[in-house]
This record gives sequence, C-alpha cells and structure tokens, in this order.
Amino acid sequence: HGAGESQRGEKTSYYTLRHGVPKIILCYDLFKSGKIPEIPPILAFGKSKMSKSDLSPSPVPSSVCEYVAEKFVTITPSLDINNGYGWRPDVLSCLLDEIIDNHKDNIDLSRISVTGFSMGGYGTWSLASFSPLRFACLV
Repeated sequence: HGAGESQRGEKTSYYTLRHGVPKIILCYDLFKSGKIPEIPPILAFGKSKMSKSDLSPSPVPSSVCEYVAEKFVTITPSLDINNGYGWRPDVLSCLLDEIIDNHKDNIDLSRISVTGFSMGGYGTWSLASFSPLRFACLV
C-alpha cells in the first residue's frame, strides 16, 4: 500500500483493508463465518470523502473472495513510515524467500507476480528492479 495507508495514526490500518487483497481476505473471512461484509465509508469532518463512483465500501463478491483466498498465496506488506520512507527491495525479497521456503508445495515459482498502487506501485517497480528475473509480471 501507499504512503496514505502507512500506519501513521491509530486507525490507518483500517484504510488498507478497503482495497486490494486485504479487502478480499476481510470479506472472505466474514463470508466464511456466515456474515455479510459491511465496510463503512471513510469519514472526514463528519462527511463521507467518497465520490459516487467509489466502490470501496462495497463487499467483494463471495465467489471472487473464495477463489483468491483459496487458490493464491498472497503477501500484503504495509509501509511503515515510522521506520523509513519507502520500500526496501532487499527486505521484501527476503520476505518472499521466507514465504517460498515455508510454502514450497503451494507456490509455482514461474507464476509469482507483484502488484501495487500509489507508493506500493513504487515498491513494485523497486522490487522488480532489484530482482528482475524473479517475477512473471508486474501490475
């Protein structure tokens, strides 16, 4: 995730759950427990900050949640701005090595992909530049 979701404040982790894989896992866990996911809008000064086209409070369909949660191994690091600004590709690469070592039977090394948006997009390019032959694609 980007600098806007960088754990700078008490509730900033919540914002990372509104997008991408964390949102899918959140919805998956709720669907599996028999609950319908409810993701409240982001409020600023008592008013919603969302445009009408913002679908971030909408739950991800259960079929998508199930497919992603059960067929993919996902790693979703969150930038900790208090410990340095930016992504460290050496640290991310070590994290990926550890995940691969611990889940060898579930990971196809020829299909590892990296994705990111905002500051996470910078991290994607930084990691791919650090080890360009390691990834099948960048998004």
